[in-house]
Amino acid sequence: MSEAIATLAIDTSLRACSVAIASTPDDVVARSLDIGVGHAEHLAPLAADMLEEANLAPKAIEQIIVTVGPGSFMGVRVGISFAKGFAMAHGAALIPITSLEALWLNAPENASGYTLIDAKRGQVYVQGFGAMATPPSLLSYEAAKVLTTDDDLTLIGSGVTILHPERDDPSTHLPDVTKLLMAAEGKPSGPLEPVYLRAPDAAPAKPIKAS
Repeated sequence: MSEAIATLAIDTSLRACSVAIASTPDDVVARSLDIGVGHAEHLAPLAADMLEEANLAPKAIEQIIVTVGPGSFMGVRVGISFAKGFAMAHGAALIPITSLEALWLNAPENASGYTLIDAKRGQVYVQGFGAMATPPSLLSYEAAKVLTTDDDLTLIGSGVTILHPERDDPSTHLPDVTKLLMAAEGKPSGPLEPVYLRAPDAAPAKPIKAS
């Protein structure tokens, strides 16, 4: 970051609950808990711990970058809700980033290829970057495998385990929350809207008709 903008980064879109804070480009604290589920009970205490470690009051945070999905339905909601509440209370700007773009931060510089997140049920969330740039989409395993067969493409994320296990790198399956801090520089602020791409597995119960 070229200027000392106190930044909070949050990722709860996949199986980790991750928080990082930078008060200057050289003063960064971060922690990531690989929890699977339960983001709601971990996020607020983790953010409080990171603020204490960074020796910052909440009101010192000037911007918050947050992963907005696709990924865990509840995890995405938890991260967005926490960030909105924090910003409302302390006046920080909000910066959305898709989980697919956040994962691509793990790719080598100037690479071209795809982020692939296993969405289960025979599908993957996909986004292309570099020369292969595409918007986020939901594809079947078969369609995504055809799209990503070129060995020259960089492939990132948990979907690689399913489609191309010989090219899989588990260290790229989760966003690096410290890289989110750097990604905040120059990104526009805006409303935090969840990116789901697929309806949630749980649906509201239908009303029971009186007999």
